[in-house]
Amino acid sequence: MPDRAARRVLAAWIDRIRPAQETLARLRWEAACEATPEVRARVEGAALALDRRLTDPIGVGKVEQSLSERIEDPVLHRALSRMKLRLLPHRVPRPESLVTLEAGLQERFATFRTQVDSRSLAAHEVAATLREATDETELERTWRAAVRLGEQVVDDVRAAARERNEHARALGQPDFRALRLVCEELDVADLDRFLTELEEGTHAAWREEKARLDRGVAARLGHPVGTPYPWHLGDVFLQSRPPEAGRSDPFAHADPVALMRRTFEGVGLDVSSALAASDLYPRKGKNQHAFCTHIDRAGDVRVLCNVVPSQRWVRTMLHEFGHAAYDLYHDFDLPWNLVRPPHACVTEGVAMFFDRHVHDALWRESIAGLPPDEEAAAHARAELLTFVRWGLVMSRFEERLYEDPDQDLDTVWWDLVERLQGIARPDPLPRGAWAAKIHLACFPVYYHSYLLGACVASQLGRHVRESVPGGTLVDNPEAGRWLREAVFAPSARLRWDVLVERATGSEPRADALLADVLDVEPTHPARRTR
Repeated sequence: MPDRAARRVLAAWIDRIRPAQETLARLRWEAACEATPEVRARVEGAALALDRRLTDPIGVGKVEQSLSERIEDPVLHRALSRMKLRLLPHRVPRPESLVTLEAGLQERFATFRTQVDSRSLAAHEVAATLREATDETELERTWRAAVRLGEQVVDDVRAAARERNEHARALGQPDFRALRLVCEELDVADLDRFLTELEEGTHAAWREEKARLDRGVAARLGHPVGTPYPWHLGDVFLQSRPPEAGRSDPFAHADPVALMRRTFEGVGLDVSSALAASDLYPRKGKNQHAFCTHIDRAGDVRVLCNVVPSQRWVRTMLHEFGHAAYDLYHDFDLPWNLVRPPHACVTEGVAMFFDRHVHDALWRESIAGLPPDEEAAAHARAELLTFVRWGLVMSRFEERLYEDPDQDLDTVWWDLVERLQGIARPDPLPRGAWAAKIHLACFPVYYHSYLLGACVASQLGRHVRESVPGGTLVDNPEAGRWLREAVFAPSARLRWDVLVERATGSEPRADALLADVLDVEPTHPARRTR
């Protein structure tokens, strides 16, 4: 009897939420493809409509009552537990002003273009200038123009953080970050230990790598650089390692879409429906970033990219279609609210597992048709190290942002950048440069999921090498079968840490990622599952 009643409660909530959530997902996709004030207004209206449907104290009470009784079906119990977490932020209605702020920020990021004199530069043109230009004035002007978006939105980003905090405190949480982690089934102390282990474990290696990067800057510019500033390092935020002087992009003439398709076909994962539904090439008015979205949790999966021939976009295509493959191979017989990854770090881990293959010797030879590169493995480690240090900046900054959105956040940001990345703060200091990073405005408290995801990717890679027949992803249907069965199909039926341990033989641990960064064996080797 409790199971029958609980199923009715779950079904009623799914019927209430699902249509509104699908409508919002479709409108957000439309806004990303072509941002207009009209679409923004529709997105805002759909977000408010979903919030209203999620806010129902009586319905929440029914979920809690069901969970207090003896439910025999573990899938049903899990679905109700996940529904409870989904509804937790809506026990108190979110302020409509916050929804308006968020919709406005999404539109600003979608429509911003970097203006340098009379030129309007897309994101890939900014990146090319910072990687290739040798005139210091041009470099600095381009970088400052790129982060000017931060000055334009910083007050709204602070205001959104304040409102998120106020809402979280009304729900009994100290701040918005704490609320998000509760809803993610993630312990704050565990996350802090994980971040600390990564920082301490990569400190010495990063000091050496940063010295190499600084020497590379001097070689590219043709003269010593006393103080490397942000514009010297080939990327607006040093999220990825810049190419070395004289080293050309091996994918400068590649077709990123074809390489992605060939990779997934070789592993037996059919992503053709997502490819057909996607929007892959840059154009005016389109969001310049990249993402994958599952519109309906019934197989309508789409990817937005801005593909140009380059290693960056080959990697991005592998990454985003890693997300797409995961979403296409969920168990669609599960309750609707379980048809999703159990935590963002698992789908990010899958995506990173695929994208790391741009450095894999067998993939480069068999799929990309590139000659052997003895330095590829070292470049892979350096790129991963660079990303870890950047991810630490973002994760620690958001911790401070939600502690006090009104503090001197420019100083907080540059203190972290100097400590964790070794980049000098510019003079004069641009106001709100940190706010030019889209995640802080539009995808708050997410970046730790990338770092946890990098750990998951390392564990997936090690498991394939050591326990899957063939020992590689490349042209190996056995690896695809294992991903489908052990990683994708469970969906959110299991907690994220339980899923990773069952799939790879070890719970997520920082040492798995550090082993890949430092080229050492993990401190705690996985238990073999075969």
